[in-house]
Amino acid sequence: SALRGKMVVIEFTAYRCSPCREFEPKLEGFARTLPKVVFLAVSTGPDDELSRLAALRPKDARTILLQDPYDKERSKMGVWKFGNVGTPTIFLITP
Repeated sequence: SALRGKMVVIEFTAYRCSPCREFEPKLEGFARTLPKVVFLAVSTGPDDELSRLAALRPKDARTILLQDPYDKERSKMGVWKFGNVGTPTIFLITP
């Protein structure tokens, strides 16, 4: 994997989550201070929320925005591999 051996920060977020929207600029600012760390923001909301989250971000954002394919039952979503995660939730994965 391209991320093997790297420090990675993963934030689970959602557009419908107002604390998430408030936190995004702070996370982006933090990401700019740590150029060797990979920052991922994973949207856990319905697929149409990804474009709404993207619209809130600067064009030169360092944080990579991804979509966890939404499932009404949530049981098939990747977020469940991390446990029962609410938003916002952040994980630090070290090499």
